[in-house]
Amino acid sequence: MVRHWKRTWKFPLQVDVYSLNEEDRMQIEGQKGKSIGDLPVLEDARTAFLEIANIEHESVRTHIEGLTIEKFEEQRIQHIKLEFSSLYQSNNDLEEFCVRHQVNPINVWYWFKESKVLPVNRTAEVALEFLAIAFRTILMDDEDGIIPLVGLPAEPRLLDRLEQYCIKQGFTVAQYMQLDGLR
Repeated sequence: MVRHWKRTWKFPLQVDVYSLNEEDRMQIEGQKGKSIGDLPVLEDARTAFLEIANIEHESVRTHIEGLTIEKFEEQRIQHIKLEFSSLYQSNNDLEEFCVRHQVNPINVWYWFKESKVLPVNRTAEVALEFLAIAFRTILMDDEDGIIPLVGLPAEPRLLDRLEQYCIKQGFTVAQYMQLDGLR
C-alpha cells in the first residue's frame, strides 16, 4: 500500500475508507502534499466536467461539487498552458503534471478542451489507436480479409479504403492528409 500511495490517494473519500482522522490526514498531507483531487477548481471547469463525466458513484460527484472554487490569474494559466508540450513526454503523465503545477486535473482537462490542442506525443498515441481500429474494421469488412497494398483492377488498395473509412467517420480530406504527418 505505501509503495502505491501516490497512485491511490486521489480523493479524500479514502480518508473514510481507511478510517483516518483529521490529524492522520494532516500528517499525510504534510509528508506527501495535498491530493491533487482536493485542489481548487475553476467554476466553469467543474461545471463542464460534471456535464460530460459519467460518474458512477454519487460520493465522487459530491466530492467534485464540494471542491473549493478558485479564480486563477491569467499569467499562471498561460504558464501552465505553455507547459502542455511537456505532458506525456517520458514519465510525465497527467498526475505528475498536476502535482508539479499544484493544479486539479479537472482544470488541466478544461484548459486542454479550451485550447483544442493535444500534446504531440499524446496525439501520436491517439492517431495510432485510431489507425489500428480503422485497419481492423477495414479487414473485418473485407470478404476474404486480404487487402492489396497496391492497386488491383478488382479490388481497391488499403490506402484508398482507409481514406474512405476516414471520410465516413467525418474526417475532412485535409484532416485525413494530416494523418501522414503524425509521427
